[in-house]
Amino acid sequence: MSQRFANCLDLSLLFCACCEQVGLHPLVLMHESHAYAGCWLEERTLPEASSDDLQHIRKLVADELVAVFECTTVTNETPGTLKDAELLAQPHLQGGKPFRLALDVRRARLARIHPLPIPNQPAELTGGAGATVRPVVEVGIGNRDFAEPLKVEPKISVKSATRIDQWKSRLLDLSLRNRLLNFRETKATVRILSNLPENVEDELAAERELLLRPRPKVMGEDDPRSEAAYTQQQRADALAEHLTDELKHGRLHTHVDETEHARRLTEIFRSARNAIDENGTNTLFAAVGFLEWREAEHSDRIFRAPLLLVPVELKRKSVLEGFSLRRIDEETRLNVTLMEMLRQHFQKDIPGLDPLPEDHSGVDVGRVFRVFREAVRDLPGWEVKTEVWLGQFSFTKFLLWKDLADRLDALTRNRVVNHLVNEAGTPYPNPTTDIRPEQLDNDYHPRDIFCPRSADSSQLAAVMAAAAGHDFVLEGPPGTGKSQTIANIIAHCLASGKKSSFCC
Repeated sequence: MSQRFANCLDLSLLFCACCEQVGLHPLVLMHESHAYAGCWLEERTLPEASSDDLQHIRKLVADELVAVFECTTVTNETPGTLKDAELLAQPHLQGGKPFRLALDVRRARLARIHPLPIPNQPAELTGGAGATVRPVVEVGIGNRDFAEPLKVEPKISVKSATRIDQWKSRLLDLSLRNRLLNFRETKATVRILSNLPENVEDELAAERELLLRPRPKVMGEDDPRSEAAYTQQQRADALAEHLTDELKHGRLHTHVDETEHARRLTEIFRSARNAIDENGTNTLFAAVGFLEWREAEHSDRIFRAPLLLVPVELKRKSVLEGFSLRRIDEETRLNVTLMEMLRQHFQKDIPGLDPLPEDHSGVDVGRVFRVFREAVRDLPGWEVKTEVWLGQFSFTKFLLWKDLADRLDALTRNRVVNHLVNEAGTPYPNPTTDIRPEQLDNDYHPRDIFCPRSADSSQLAAVMAAAAGHDFVLEGPPGTGKSQTIANIIAHCLASGKKSSFCC
C-alpha cells in the first residue's frame, strides 16, 4: 500500500467517524491507488455492506442520493470548499482506474459489524460492540442546491390493448437494427461536447444559430498542461468552463479534430439535404441524452438509445465559414420507440413524460433525465448518459404513428377509418345497389363519362362507382389496366367536381 493511498484512506475513515458522530451515513470508496469518502443524502443504504459496482455509485451520485468528496482537500495549505472536494472526486467516478469497492458504514452497522475497540478506551467512545447507539441528528450538507423532488405519478390501471394500440405498436421498429434503440458512432455522426446538455437545448429552443467548431485545444493533446494538475490546483474543470463560455458566445465544439470535423459535417449535410429532396421530411436531429441498456442482466452487449430528439438543420454559408446548427420549426420529440420497447420487452412504463415537461426555454431536459434515472436506478448495467450527438434518425412510419396518437378524432371522422376503429367485424355500410358492368349502357350516357384512357366494362364500372361514393378495393393481375383505371378515376372525379388524392 502506497503512502498516498494510506493517507487518503486514513482521511476517509476519519471523515466517516465524524459523519457517524453527527448522524450522517458515510461511505468509503477505494480505487487501486486512491480512497475517498461520501455520505448518503437520504435515509438509504446499499443492498450489502460492500459493493464493487462503480456504475451503481455513479448513478446514485447523479440522482443526488449520494455526495462524494476528495478528503485531501482539507489538508492543503488553503483548504477547499465542499464544491472543490466534490469536483476533485468526480474523475474517480468515471471508471478510468480499477475500482476496488464501496463500503457502506451504515449497512455494516446494521449487519452488526463494529469497529475494533481502541485499547484503554470505553466502548461507547469507540463505537465498538455493545456501544450505545447515538440518536440520529438531522444535518444539512453545506450549501448544496438540490433539484426539486420528483412528484410520484399515481399508477394508472392497465387498459386492454385497442385496435389503435395494436396498429401503433406495429408501426414502430423495435429491432436492434433501429438506430433509435441501438445508436452507434459512425462516420455520419458527431458528438457535440457539452457538460450541460440542457443549456444546448435551451439555445436551440431559442432558435439561436450556433457555429460548429472542431475539438477545442484546451486540455487537449497539444496542450502541455495536465488536466488533473490544473483541477487540483485551480479547483476547476478547465474544459467544462471553456465549453460553457463558448456556448454563451454562440459556438459549439465537436469531439473530432479539424479535418475529421469538416468531413463528417459535410457527409451529414449532404445526407440530410438528400433526405429532404427525396422524401420531403427532415431526418437530422440533435440527440440529447442517452440510455445505456442491456437485454439481460449479465449481458456483455451494451446498447445506447437517445432520449430526446431536437429537429435541427445544418447551414453553410461558405467553405471557409464552416457549418452552423439551428433548430427548425418542429417540436422536440421523445424517443417513443424506446418507450414502446421498454413497455413491451421490460414491462416498464415511465410516467410523467407525456406531454414533455417544459421550462422557461423549451423542454425541461434536466427533469427528463431525472425521470429516466429514477426509472432505471435499480437496473444493473442501465445508466443515463448526458451526451449530445448529431445524426440522422429514420422515422419511416413515425408520421403514421404520430397521426394515430395526435389526430385520432380527426381521422375517425372518415367513415372508413371510423368503421375500422369502432365497428370492426360488422358489415360495412356501402350503398345497397352496386354498379354492374352490364347496366352501364342503361344508366349512363357517353357524354357524362370523362375517361381519357380506354376502358372495358369492368374498369368503367369501377370509375363510376368511385364517383358515386362507393368504397372498394380494386384488384387485378399485372397488365390488366389498373393504372389506366386510376387515371380515369382521377379525371372523371375532377370533371364531376370531386376532390381526388393519389398516393403512390
